[in-house]
Formats: sequence, C-alpha cells, structure tokens
Amino acid sequence: MTESESVNNLLLVGKEAGLWSRGIDFPVRARQLFGDIDLRGKRVLEVGCGRGEFCLWAGVHGASRAVGLEPRSDGFYDAANYLEQFRKLAARLDLSGVEIEPKKLQEHEAPDGSYDLVLSVASINHVDEPACARLHEDTQARAAFSRIFTDLARIMARGGKVVIIDAMRRNLFGDLGLRSPFNPAVTWGKHQQPHLWADLFSGIGFTAPRITYLGNRFFRYAGIPRIPRSLSYCSDSLFRLEMTLGGRP
Repeated sequence: MTESESVNNLLLVGKEAGLWSRGIDFPVRARQLFGDIDLRGKRVLEVGCGRGEFCLWAGVHGASRAVGLEPRSDGFYDAANYLEQFRKLAARLDLSGVEIEPKKLQEHEAPDGSYDLVLSVASINHVDEPACARLHEDTQARAAFSRIFTDLARIMARGGKVVIIDAMRRNLFGDLGLRSPFNPAVTWGKHQQPHLWADLFSGIGFTAPRITYLGNRFFRYAGIPRIPRSLSYCSDSLFRLEMTLGGRP
C-alpha cells in the first residue's frame, strides 16, 4: 500500500469513528508535527496523545512501535471508552505495534533506550502544570522539569529526537490582557517560550535545537504550515521545537 493509500485509509477509518468530520486538516497537522522525520522502523512515544491520532499516523507510516500516554481525566473528550475505540481503530488499520497507556509520563516505565522519537503536542505544560507556570523564575521548578527530562532521556536512544509543539507564553492578546479570538481557551501564563524549553533540554544532553512557528488551521487551510515568529505572536503563538539526544542526527 502506498503512503497516499495508507493516509486515505486512516482518514476514512477516523471519519467513521468520529475523530474528524472530513479529515482535511489532519494530514497537514501531522506533517507539521513530524516534519522531515522518517518514521520507518522508529519507536515512538507520544506524551498526552488524546485519542491517539498521531500514534496511528506514525503506525501507518512505518513506525515499529508507537505508544501514546493519555491519563483519563474528567471531561476528556467525553469519551469513557477512548481506549477501546483506539484499539478497534488500530485493529482495523492492522497496526499491532500501536497502543495507548492511560498514564502520565512520570508513571510510564520503559527500559533504557526504548524510543527513537518522543512527541508532545499541547501537553508539555501538563506534565507538571504548577511547575511549568514558574519555570521562567523559579529554580525549583526548573529542577523538577530537569528531573523529568533526565528520566525521559534515559528511555530514549542516542540520536533520538524530541519534538515539542505548544503555545508560547507571550502572545499579543495575552500581553494586552485580552481573550484571544484565535484560541480563547488558552491560559498563556501556564506556558513557556520555546527557547526556555530548549535550554532545559540542552542541560541534559540534547543538542541542535530547531524552532519553527506554526500556522493555525486558517493558515493550514491556505497551505501555509509555517509562519514568521511575529505573525505567530499575533495569532495562536504556536511553536515547534525539535532537538536531538547526544548530538547525532
């Protein structure tokens, strides 16, 4: 099956399961996330995977294993059966190496060197939300995240990559004390700037930070996946950070 056929099959199965109405935006979002990373044979861990769409994407693109972490919480998609639904989707797509664990990152146990790629999409601040809000000014908060990232590095292979997508702390509307029309639910103070995350990862052996700024769905519909930082600041303030463990590409 070609890549195009695999993606179309995923979109069809996801639409039937109610993951999206048409799925037009999902492939663009997935390509924003994974960038130019070749997923064939990769072992993937996604922190805060939601209903597992990106794990399924990794699976249909040749990942040998894709594990999503999503602790069930009140109001989570109103989907009490999200694990069962995900397993049915994986079975329909014949993806035996794809799974979701209802756990936080700190609860996930894995041997050293288990993963080649670790993803976090709109979830890095939820790893330790109180500490995240203070990272820019509190050494204890930085130490808490350094411990978490050190253990994350332990379960990653040398040369493995971490990819973080999140909102920046700084945003035009937030700085003006206004609710953003693009993302009215976000609380900017619970997030941090990408360079701060890069600095934390650098302190435990990650190198070669690559930071890009992502267009929201309006830009994606127009075929513009990446935008200048200044334009991002005036819209959703979305960034993508990619770093490599141990310095090998």
